[in-house]
Amino acid sequence: MKVKNSATTSTKTSIYLRDTVKNKIHLLIPTGKQTEFINDALQEILEKIEKEKNKQEFLALIKSIKPVKSKTTARQTLEKLRRERNKKLLSNPKPTKTK
Repeated sequence: MKVKNSATTSTKTSIYLRDTVKNKIHLLIPTGKQTEFINDALQEILEKIEKEKNKQEFLALIKSIKPVKSKTTARQTLEKLRRERNKKLLSNPKPTKTK
């Protein structure tokens, strides 16, 4: 059975809780808030799992990147980039303010 409230749609489902967990929920969480509490707790855990999964996939992707061999050294490449940047800056001077 689906229940629709203003924020979300919920589906009634059955889950089995350990007695210790069930007893703590009943002891610590008001009856009208237990479903919300369990949903929030599950959502938080699922987000952590998803974040960790994404992190592992990203790390695997990074590890799969192979180094690129270049005929120039890093220093030569940086010097070339700086020369090109300076040339571009010198060819496009900033406009002067006029009154």
